[in-house]
Amino acid sequence: GSQLPYFFSAFIGQRPEGWQVYSEYARSGFFELCRIAAINLTVLIAANIMGKKNYRESTALKILNALLAILTIILIATALSKMVMYIGAYGLSIRRLLPCVFMIFMAVICGGVIALQKWQFSITRLAVGVGVVMLCTLCLADPDGFVARYNAQRYLAGTLTDFDVNILYRSGSAGVDSALKVHDQSSDQVLQNQLKEYMLAQYNEASISAGNSKDNLQQASARQKIKEKILLE
Repeated sequence: GSQLPYFFSAFIGQRPEGWQVYSEYARSGFFELCRIAAINLTVLIAANIMGKKNYRESTALKILNALLAILTIILIATALSKMVMYIGAYGLSIRRLLPCVFMIFMAVICGGVIALQKWQFSITRLAVGVGVVMLCTLCLADPDGFVARYNAQRYLAGTLTDFDVNILYRSGSAGVDSALKVHDQSSDQVLQNQLKEYMLAQYNEASISAGNSKDNLQQASARQKIKEKILLE
């Protein structure tokens, strides 16, 4: 009860007293969640393995299993709200996206634990199946490009104060399309120069790998676009 303002203040877009840095607030919430989830998972496994009755035969154990899973989901929601507030203030990055994906994965597993109290299925297969699907989706969805597009759209819409070019460097050639879009629509000369430096760096890097085994369609597209819109200009 004494920690309610700390856990739930992010739902109303406020930081609790003593937490002035968004990143520290979000990181603390995520790692607290990981520790608590590990404890709760240990308690769930121990209670269901060491109990005198199987959870199928014990209504009390079913209720306690579900309550512990619900409590964990609530804590996941609080940690996710802190991360969303952090993203709202500074934009998206891979280091902010991946914890969100992991928390969604944890929420699905906790939901599976709740469903397991009524229906019979393999929670291990559910965890592995969901994990594989989410991992493959991340690999195929180009998360670096998604991060760059998200930040570019918010910056051009006026909901993000600054456009962090350093995140584009971490995105590699996946951020070229977004960089070109911001470069063409922004009136900030300093930002335009920073974006040109990034794109020239990507062009040089992509040119080195051109024609060898490290080349790919994304780099080839980036080379062509930078050449047409930046180098010729």
